[in-house]
Amino acid sequence: ALVNAGFMRTTDMMVLQAYILFLMTGSTVTALSTIGDCKLPLNINDTDLHADGKDAPTEHAGPTEMLFSLIRAELAMAISTDASKDPRVPIDKDNPIASRPLSMVRMAGPGGQWYTLDGFFAHIEGTYLRYCDQKIPLHFFTLTMTRQALCKMRVVSFL
Repeated sequence: ALVNAGFMRTTDMMVLQAYILFLMTGSTVTALSTIGDCKLPLNINDTDLHADGKDAPTEHAGPTEMLFSLIRAELAMAISTDASKDPRVPIDKDNPIASRPLSMVRMAGPGGQWYTLDGFFAHIEGTYLRYCDQKIPLHFFTLTMTRQALCKMRVVSFL
């Protein structure tokens, strides 16, 4: 309809408003959630990479130089949704916490894994944070930043 109205050459304010509405209501979220098929980076150190290496290095279970980057990537890929939230269903005023639906977190990308919010927190804690030593500055920063981001996810899901 915008092409038929000649939105690039028109001076009609109504066509401009329609174009702005079209831009604002685009399908950006759905397009971006399925756009990438990249895997997470490996949990390795720089010394594991060799110019002459023919095989991929094996991933470490403990903390590496990639710890902060991996956690940031996982947090960025987490898409928080309230799968069962229906705004027409009233929340029980006597017990508002019990009547709230479960917040779910889905990892972005094809075949993204679903977690409950608590399950996602346990995944991050068990996979990355349990190995952190607070005496190492990078680990301390990673712990602080990650726990702050997880707390923010919980607050946002509660609203």
